[in-house]
Amino acid sequence: MNRISIVIYNITPPGGVERAAVNLANSLADTFEVNIVSLYSKQGQPFYPLDGRVTITHLGVPFTPACATTPARTPVASKPCALV
Repeated sequence: MNRISIVIYNITPPGGVERAAVNLANSLADTFEVNIVSLYSKQGQPFYPLDGRVTITHLGVPFTPACATTPARTPVASKPCALV
């Protein structure tokens, strides 16, 4: 069976993006091995019901809110704000 991963900032709180990710994962579970990769959470379950065939990988990446508030014109060469 083919695999697919859905990457999201944090799968555990209630919200629209989290609901959409869970709904997508649940609908794809019939056809794919689905894994949700949650970047900033270290543990926990989604707020919304998740199909038992879907796995979750919590990466626990440290969140740096300074990246979100840095003005676009300010060069920030020493610390990248993106995870690729």
